[in-house]
Amino acid sequence: MKINKTQNSLTHLWMLLVLFCTMSVMAGCTTTGTQWAYSEAKTVDERAYVMLEHYAALVKEAADLAGKPNTPPEVIEAMKKADAIAMPAIRRLRDMRDAWLSSGNEENTEALQAAVDDAIAVIASMIRTMEQVRGKTP
Repeated sequence: MKINKTQNSLTHLWMLLVLFCTMSVMAGCTTTGTQWAYSEAKTVDERAYVMLEHYAALVKEAADLAGKPNTPPEVIEAMKKADAIAMPAIRRLRDMRDAWLSSGNEENTEALQAAVDDAIAVIASMIRTMEQVRGKTP
């Protein structure tokens, strides 16, 4: 039974990832795809997965902006600061999700939900930083 639950979760998560990426590319705007992915995530592990993918997309966007020669140093510093603040909560979320996938017991579900709750604030802060950065870069 545990194998079926894990396999089912992994299959559903892969489908979410594929749809998340497809929607992002097709829409030409990650906001639409991101909103859709969050709305489709029904369980705590799915929400954690979407949050981790969202964080990864924000980090990639920040790296892309930092690599542009016309990006001001203060913008790069703001992105680095936002990532440094987010990283501990994101690591905890990743660890709690891995533990949940390994055991899936009630204790781990509660810990995973707490990690999701903590990560919400840091991802929201990163989003605000990235929105400000987008307005400051040509």
